[in-house]
Amino acid sequence: MLCQHHAIDGESIDLLIYAGAIASSHYIESQEFLGNFNYPAAHLQYELGLLRAGVIAICQAGCVGIGPPSASCVTAVQVSSCLCCAIRSRSRG
Repeated sequence: MLCQHHAIDGESIDLLIYAGAIASSHYIESQEFLGNFNYPAAHLQYELGLLRAGVIAICQAGCVGIGPPSASCVTAVQVSSCLCCAIRSRSRG
């Protein structure tokens, strides 16, 4: 696991951002009603042991956009950057 390879404590991770570009990456398919609420971001959070981390899924930006970059991955980077700036700003005040 990446965290173990780099000796990162899962308790020190505050946020997991999941980005998916195609509709099939938005959920884990299930035949049961409650199974429709089985999301990949929450699954990753559990599998990686990031139980303290908040989770955000960015999945409807698609993979290509017109104008400013709007791919899900780029959007995830932009959101994480904004969150880091907001947290840094809040901790100074």
